[in-house]
Amino acid sequence: MFGLHFANPILLTGTALGLAPIIIHLLFKRRFRVVRWAAMKFLLASQRKNYRRIRLEQLILLIIRTLILVILALAITQPRLASSALGALGMNRPSRHVFIFMDNSFSMSYQVGGRSVFDQAKSVARQVVDSLKQGDKVTFFLVSEMPKGIIKEPSFDLRSVTEEIEAVTFSHTSADVPASLRQAVQLIMESASASKELYLINDFQRNSWHLKEAAADTAFQKDLAEISKICEIFLIDVGRPNSTNLAVTQVKAGGKIVLVGDVSSFEATVENFSTTEALKAVVNFYVDNRKQGISSSTIQARNRALFQFNHVFRDSEPHVIRIETETDSLSLDDVRYLVVEPRETIRVLCIDGDLRAASDKGTTRYLKVALSPTGSEANLSPMSPDVVSPFALKPSSFNDYEVVVAANVALLTDEIVEALQNYVYNGGSLLLFNGGKSDIAFLNEKLYLDGKGLLPGRIVGKVTSDPNGDFFYFLQPTDFKHPILSMFKGLRTTPLTSALVYQYLKVEVPDELGSTKVVTPYNSGDPAILEKKFGLGKVLFVTTSVDTEWTNLPQKPIFLPLVHETINYLIRGVNPKNNLLVGESYRRFLKPEEYSGKFSVTRTRQRGPLVEGEREDLPVNIAGIALGRQYALLFEETHRTGIYTVVRTDVESPVNYFCINFKSGESDLQKISVESIQKALPDFKFLYSTETSDLRNTVDEIREATELWKSCLWMVLILVCLESFLAHRFGK
Repeated sequence: MFGLHFANPILLTGTALGLAPIIIHLLFKRRFRVVRWAAMKFLLASQRKNYRRIRLEQLILLIIRTLILVILALAITQPRLASSALGALGMNRPSRHVFIFMDNSFSMSYQVGGRSVFDQAKSVARQVVDSLKQGDKVTFFLVSEMPKGIIKEPSFDLRSVTEEIEAVTFSHTSADVPASLRQAVQLIMESASASKELYLINDFQRNSWHLKEAAADTAFQKDLAEISKICEIFLIDVGRPNSTNLAVTQVKAGGKIVLVGDVSSFEATVENFSTTEALKAVVNFYVDNRKQGISSSTIQARNRALFQFNHVFRDSEPHVIRIETETDSLSLDDVRYLVVEPRETIRVLCIDGDLRAASDKGTTRYLKVALSPTGSEANLSPMSPDVVSPFALKPSSFNDYEVVVAANVALLTDEIVEALQNYVYNGGSLLLFNGGKSDIAFLNEKLYLDGKGLLPGRIVGKVTSDPNGDFFYFLQPTDFKHPILSMFKGLRTTPLTSALVYQYLKVEVPDELGSTKVVTPYNSGDPAILEKKFGLGKVLFVTTSVDTEWTNLPQKPIFLPLVHETINYLIRGVNPKNNLLVGESYRRFLKPEEYSGKFSVTRTRQRGPLVEGEREDLPVNIAGIALGRQYALLFEETHRTGIYTVVRTDVESPVNYFCINFKSGESDLQKISVESIQKALPDFKFLYSTETSDLRNTVDEIREATELWKSCLWMVLILVCLESFLAHRFGK
């Protein structure tokens, strides 16, 4: 009413305290028993003379005391004067700078009654713009992991702002509300406008707020407190409570690698993100857009189910696996893709630091026999080792191999070290053995790199067993959780203890292991095998040799199954560079003859028995990679899910595929409460609203220009002082 609004209107009942002085006055105004005495007539005459003055003084004090209580009660309600009232009072309203941050993550595509939540968000944004006047300006951003500015420079053209809002579409990315608020903080601080407003239009999805990290960021908290003082902040909730959603959150190859002619298993995870309702999931399995299987199961609320499908590939061409459920209110996460490249053989590159002319010599001779036991073309083992000298390596030598083994290597050129880092970082696997040629300085300076390189730990020296043969070292696992040791689980004694180790390199493991772990130690307690994750790939570091120079392990029966389990663990079931998440860059190493080639990338979202539209040509860059001297096909426009086809257009070449999948956290539509936000960010002051349908008519009512509670407190203070002064003066 009259442009006056209250943050806590229920506390208006406190204004009834203003009746207290009146009630007290009436209670003390009692009738007294009349007792007449001689001098009474003189007092009555004096009273009649001063009656009007005394009554006026009492009335003034009563009014002041009543006002004190009423205004104090009003201050508690935090009254605010709307901007429309300023105009009615003849006051000029200052121009506004409005910042609109609208969530466009794929959870916003949730359908309610044939209309998406994102459409409702756009309607809210348009209503905010429609409520503005000439002279107001707008900055418009989309809420995502990297906030995207649609109108970065403030625009006074409100019509064009509305057109930009109308034109935007929801993305396939996740939302990061704190990242958007950080961007908003910067923009608000830089704005010179006297009146500033921030509108965050969001579905209040719990996973998008990252409250734990935000609460721990003291600088961020301080910034929120600062802008809360100079900017009106409105959080508009367009989400829906108790949303139901089934999502395919993971698809992976069940085996270590997909081989031609073998039965390959694929496992799909389907989750029910509903809070109360059990849902039936009907899951379809497609290979190259042909339906190959179907399965169904009822999944309880907040639970998941695993679905397994088998398939035999008859060639080594790339193939596309698609797992999909029936379409629900959030259709984007009802389908997930997997690109597989079946292999005829598992190619292993063995870098032998002591390679001899004779085939039965060299550090890797036992390893080669273990990988390829028969030594014939009728080899039953799928592994195919190639043995090379370190001097024969080229930067492109690693690209066609599933695993690289380096054994007893003294030195590698900087160029090869960089190429090897690239190979592992992009999903390759490296197995390192040592020996008499191992150079500790090289290992530390070039491979460890103060913890930033391939090596899991720093080499601090060499350990040698008793030369008299009274004491030897051996591998002594403390548990058998690691895949390469799982075959020993349940055995009283492990066959590894029968293999003697004469020498090994002593490794100092970082205090903060991070991506490094000890697979198994020696009986001395020193690490024997270490593992480190490096980018998308991993490194296994064995501190002794793979021949008989430092150990007799290669002569033990356990050597062959141990080698196979190790290689099987290291090889990739699917190539990670072909299976990416939204926002991850696609990178494929090029062969020298491809450096000058022209490439084309197209995107197709596949669903159902036929390929639907949404086929688009996309830009491609050929760029040098950061490590090494190789070149790669670099593609960064990976913000939409689907199947991407890569072809070389200047010559006939094989077709390559890669796929982009959504981040599964976006499928969980569970909402966050306003109380949780206030608890985590106590200095973040905002107004919360779920109004979406008629915001234009009410936005001026929630857009308060002036806070009156501080003025109320000043008035109370002044009235208290005035009351004290008058009461003292009247009492004289």
